[in-house]
Amino acid sequence: DIGKLLVLKELDLSHTELTGTIPPGVGKLQDLQWLRLNDCKLSGKLPSVSGLKALKMLRIGHNALTGTLPPFKAHLKSLEEFDVGTNQLHGSLPDDIGALPSMKVLGLNSNRFTGSIPPSFGQLQSLEWLELSDNLISGSLPATFGDLRAAKALYLAHNRLSGESPFAPSAIGS
Repeated sequence: DIGKLLVLKELDLSHTELTGTIPPGVGKLQDLQWLRLNDCKLSGKLPSVSGLKALKMLRIGHNALTGTLPPFKAHLKSLEEFDVGTNQLHGSLPDDIGALPSMKVLGLNSNRFTGSIPPSFGQLQSLEWLELSDNLISGSLPATFGDLRAAKALYLAHNRLSGESPFAPSAIGS
């Protein structure tokens, strides 16, 4: 059981032919900082990451994972990179995502997320790269997007977004 590797800090099994589900024991690795399971053939639901208090990077994109995103708990304060792009995830984007003050890279692209973008996204003051393209996200962009001062790249294409841009001069106080 991988959950017994209690002092493990890094786990990289990316770009392999691994199949099956992500073992729930991964959620017990309290010292784990980097978890890379991207570009495999993994399926099933996302396990809870709430016990991974030291986690800085989680890359599990380019698999066949299903289900919804688990809530982002405030105790994941070290999380800097979260990439679940190119899976089969669905549901709403979590409202509590703004409670992640260290988040720099957020990849949620190429899934089936629906609903609107929560205003709490604007609280991600360290966010440099946001990838939300190729989903079913609708509604207008939150006005709080204008608060993403560290943003270097925002990918929002191929969604059902509408309304006034929060980046228009009238929205950011020209």
